[in-house]
Amino acid sequence: MPFIVVVLGLLLQVVSLSRDRIAVVHAAGVGIRTAVVDPDPGAVRRDVLASSDLDRGRLRVELTGDTQPGGLIRVRVVYSAPLSFPLLAALVDDPQFDESFSAIVE
Repeated sequence: MPFIVVVLGLLLQVVSLSRDRIAVVHAAGVGIRTAVVDPDPGAVRRDVLASSDLDRGRLRVELTGDTQPGGLIRVRVVYSAPLSFPLLAALVDDPQFDESFSAIVE
């Protein structure tokens, strides 16, 4: 019985981390779409935060590049995903998911 509980706990952790990874990719996509039409860092961060329910304290949004029309801009989203399974959290650090997209400013 304890083995089944551990396996189920690990399975739930994998599902949770997979969901976080997908959310980070989606958030970076939202960020680059915003940055293309409005390269204001505040607007990009606001839209990235609104696009998902990721913990804001663990999420970092970076906007780099040339913000002038025709310039190449890059949005990077980094998220430190929490480990909720105590046995796993005691053994490894929280994983970091990092995604970035680049585009030309309109």
